[in-house]
Amino acid sequence: GAPPPTLPPTPAPPTAPDLSVAGSARVASPDVPTLGGRMSFAWRILRAQPDNSSATTNTTNASISHSNNSTAARRHEYQDEHHQQHDGRRQQSGGSAPSGEAASHPDDVIEWTLGARVGEYASVGFSPSAMNGPMVTCTVEAASGRPFCSDWMGVGLLMTYMPPMSHVVNASVAGSWFTVTVRQRVRDARAEAGRKQRLIVAVGPYDTAANVPLQHGGGATDRNELSVDAYAGRVFDDAWVLHVVAGVAVGVLAAGFIGVGAVLNFKRIVLGPRASRAAGVATCVFFVVLVGLYTVLNYAAYATGLKAQPLGRALGDGAAVCLWFVLYPVPKHAGVAQLLGSSYERAVPYHLLVGVMVFVMATAHLIVIAVKMPDPGRELFLWRGEHPALAGFVAWALLAVIVGSSLLLRRGGVLVFRLP
Repeated sequence: GAPPPTLPPTPAPPTAPDLSVAGSARVASPDVPTLGGRMSFAWRILRAQPDNSSATTNTTNASISHSNNSTAARRHEYQDEHHQQHDGRRQQSGGSAPSGEAASHPDDVIEWTLGARVGEYASVGFSPSAMNGPMVTCTVEAASGRPFCSDWMGVGLLMTYMPPMSHVVNASVAGSWFTVTVRQRVRDARAEAGRKQRLIVAVGPYDTAANVPLQHGGGATDRNELSVDAYAGRVFDDAWVLHVVAGVAVGVLAAGFIGVGAVLNFKRIVLGPRASRAAGVATCVFFVVLVGLYTVLNYAAYATGLKAQPLGRALGDGAAVCLWFVLYPVPKHAGVAQLLGSSYERAVPYHLLVGVMVFVMATAHLIVIAVKMPDPGRELFLWRGEHPALAGFVAWALLAVIVGSSLLLRRGGVLVFRLP
């Protein structure tokens, strides 16, 4: 008979790129502790030469030597594409290139120094939204000092194992803390020059046997996101100013509105029926505008800080503001009511308005967050991570019961609970 068919040879497993030889640092970031001290990170940009020579063009440039001319030719090709991308972005923004941006190159190397507790992983990567983009994840075995690193690509909230794109330089263990230095090409890490980028970091348990991080290992995973400029070595933490502005603006406007009512009360100025109704409508409109202003300012703060889902977060903040006020008429001798010369009974309609707004804002918050999930029907009922989706869903369901029972049952008998 015919000879048995021959199988194609098994391909060799992919190997990590050799980035052991790199030049001096173009820029270096400070060491950044994050996640409550569970992780730290820093990075350096090691500049690539546009040719195969070892000479540097200036004191900040560095060289990366290669063993063949094909790599150098490929580097030129990437350089042209990289410069075209940055030129297009500068034209759209109407600005000029920062110093050194024209010399940036996709074969530049970004060197991460990651630290975390032994037995956990440290993960870092540039991501425009959610977990979209590449991440490198590393840990170090305590007994042997052996590093374990893996590369991942995120799409939405899902992570996919990738062929090696990183090169481990060194690793060490000191007590219960490990440090590992790992390099990536800038094009693989998707670091860009001359602009702020969203950087996501994560820490949690690591399975060294499978060389994979346990993303949701026993709820011990923690994450954070920061705004950085890779080629300037800067970490931005200025978005908190806008959050403070939002809180101060709401506080000042609310205090001013209450102050007007207090002045009318102490001056013994009594409003007639028509003026009283107008004041009631003005109070309702003012509160809606106040919540809207707070939501918009917090959205601007999240967007400035390149946070994921800025609209969903801002809507959650708006719901929280409503919760501040929803209990205002519950005490039968509220200080604010006495200050304004009002009463428990007259405050009940405002309690109803604020309660409905809590439910509306919370529902919008839930919808905006859920539509970003790859599989909302499943993920809404999972308890994992720092902010479990199931907890939010249960909170919303209980709120729906409270608001629904108020509108259908308790509203007609509210005065039953009014005692002298």
